Formats: sequence, C-alpha cells, structure tokens
Amino acid sequence: MDLVTQGLNVAATRVAAGLALLAAIALPCAAVAQGEPASDRERQLLAQLEQQRRRGDENSPALIQPLTDWGLLREEQGRLDEAAEALGNARDILRYNYGFSTLEEALLLADLVRVEEARGNAEGAWKLEQEQLALVGEHPNDVRTVPILRAVADKRMDILNRYREGHLPPQIVLGCYYARISSIYALLVREAYPDAGVPMLMGCNHGSRAIVVTSLLMEARTYDAQAIDVLLQTGGYAGDDLPEILTDLLRKSDELQRGLPQYRDAFVDEFFDRVLGYESRNEAYARRRAEILVQVADFNLLRAHRTGQSAALSRVIEQYQQAFVQMDKEGVEPAAIERIFAPRVPVALPTFRVKALIAADEAEDSGRHVDVGFAVDANGRSESVRVVGATPGVTRAEQRELARAIEQSSFRPRFVAGRAAALSPVVVRYYLDDGSS
Repeated sequence: MDLVTQGLNVAATRVAAGLALLAAIALPCAAVAQGEPASDRERQLLAQLEQQRRRGDENSPALIQPLTDWGLLREEQGRLDEAAEALGNARDILRYNYGFSTLEEALLLADLVRVEEARGNAEGAWKLEQEQLALVGEHPNDVRTVPILRAVADKRMDILNRYREGHLPPQIVLGCYYARISSIYALLVREAYPDAGVPMLMGCNHGSRAIVVTSLLMEARTYDAQAIDVLLQTGGYAGDDLPEILTDLLRKSDELQRGLPQYRDAFVDEFFDRVLGYESRNEAYARRRAEILVQVADFNLLRAHRTGQSAALSRVIEQYQQAFVQMDKEGVEPAAIERIFAPRVPVALPTFRVKALIAADEAEDSGRHVDVGFAVDANGRSESVRVVGATPGVTRAEQRELARAIEQSSFRPRFVAGRAAALSPVVVRYYLDDGSS
C-alpha cells in the first residue's frame, strides 16, 4: 500500500471513528430513552461509553471492548442491525489506533461475519470473511489464528453438505466455486495448496458439480493444514487440538483420493517425518506423538492398499516400526504401546469412518448381529474370513455381504517387539440394524 493511499485510509478511518462514538452513544441511549428496561449489563456498558464521551476522546482504544460487548449483547437479544453497527464502530476505532494488519481485527471480524450471516447479508459476510482470511495470512505463527482457520474450514464443509443436499448456498456463486479449476490442477500436480494463478475456465453461476465438491474439500483441507502448521511452529503439537484437526484433514484427503485415485496429499507425505523429528518432553507427549504418527501411517496404509502400490506398502510398514521404536525408546509403558500396536481386536481402517470392532466374547448384549472370524496378515490385510454365528433372521445374503466387506477392508498391522506380525484369528461381532426398515 503506497503512502498516499495509506494516509487517505487513516484519515477516512479517523472520521469513521469519530462518527463511531456518536453512534455508540446514540443507539444505546435512544433505546433506554424509549423506555426499554435496561439490564445491569446494559447499564454497565452505557456507563463505560458515557465516560469516554465525557473525556472527549472520540478515538480512544478504551471504546473498543465496550462497543464489542454491546454488539455481542445486541446479537444475543436478536437486535442484529444494532449489533452490526456497534461491532463495525469497534472495528473502525481499532483500525484507527492499531492499523490495518492486526490479528485483533481478524478476531473481531469473526463476530461481524456471524452477525451479517444472521442478518441474511451473505455477500457482506463473504467479503468480511475474505478480509479476515487476508489478515490471518499476515500472522502465520500466531496460535490465535487456529480457531479462525478451523471455523472457516467447518463453514466450507457446511456449504458442501448443503450443496450435496440439493441446495445452492449463495457462497457457491460468491466464491466462484464452479470456476475453480485451479483446485483440480493443484491435486494433479501434487501441490499442497491450490494455485490461484490457474485461469478460470467457466463462469461463477453454473458449471461442473465435481469441481464445486473438489474445490470446497480442497479449500477446507487447506485451512486444516494451515492450522496444523501453526501448531507445529508454535509448539502446540503436544496439545489436544492437533489430533482432532489431523483427523479432519485426513478425512478430507481420504474423500479427495476416493474421487481422484491419483491424488497424493503432499502435506500428509511430509507430516510424518516432521513430527517424528520433534524431541520428546515426557511420556505423555511421547504417547501422544506416537498416536499422531500412527494416524498418518494408518492413512498411508489405506492409500497403499487402495492403489495397489507394493513399494509404498513397505514404506508404510517402516513408518509403523519407526513410531513403535520411538515410543519404546522413550520409556512409554508397555501397556500403552500394546493398546496402540498390538490390541487383541484388530483396528479397522480408516478409524475416522469405521466403528471400533468388538470381540464376540466381550460383547455385552445380543442384538441382531453376525460373528465373523478372521486373521490379519503383517501388511494389514484380512485372511481366512468366515462367518461363525448369527442371530435368527440374519439372511445369508447379509452374511455374505459382511464377509466380503471384511475381505476388502484394511486393518492396522500388529507389531510385536517392533516388527510387523500376523494376528492370530479372532472372532468379532458386527451389529446390524434391526431389519424393520
């Protein structure tokens, strides 16, 4: 931004900030003057605003928090126009005092976006969100960006779900998702992030459904990856957030790969070695890190099975082994290692899409089910699949379908003494629906 433009922006913001104080005082006072009952919280905020008015500092940063609180209060009360105005005034004063590149503004914009969406102003909310994301991009190492990135990723998935249900959310057109061929290009060339330089080949109002789906998935996955990057760079890799975000990213990557088998997620490819390289702090951290590493190895195993790449399979087995050795070397208790690497019942993959299996002799109830016996080889493939029992009413077709599904499934290999080993046959119970529908 050149100095002239910046000067004009600051001047404009100063004027807006001056007007902000007038609006900040006028709106609340008008409401009370009309005889509306004021709560203790309203009276407290009004007192703070009036105090600043008497001091004569129309641009005081002390106005930002009470204005924000007033806007949030009005949002709770359903008075969305007043909420938008108060939050907008707070934003003007914040920019006047601290400039145009603060993360505090990005955090405030989250409230403004939510209010504008509630008002039905999709276009205004979209523009504000783009400004918010631009501000987030200027603070790549600030952990406060993580919830912002996560919230936007969730919103993209919500848009995708509504689109799949037959709706046309306005964001599809506002974001020109029909024309985002760049997302497909990014997948094909194995880039971690979409290449914005790829030309758009279609209009924003109509086009390929597949491009919309792929683009929204890719964008949401990108925000997950950015959030993980922030955590890794700020030492947050041992916290509770990373496994959850990683699971969401792997779920999206899995769906992208099922739609485009040639897709390889470059971020996931690099992630295992990045996390493996971090030094351990304590046993709890070592256990958490091993769980994260196994998550990635599970995903890579599933991909190797799906694509039939034997060379990739040997690399995945090596990743499991590295995680096992690291955990053992750092003194993690044997019981914790066994739960991850050598459970009695095999772990079906992907864990984010498949329910945990139950051993037939440990099942507590006898609902409609099928008991199936099988073993898992050292590469995570099932063998010797057989139905050993079923409740009355379960058809032969259902039994065959279940057995076929197990034969085609992937399982986490069992590791003993740091080496992949075949799992002895086990009988597990699969519960079916009650058959009433």
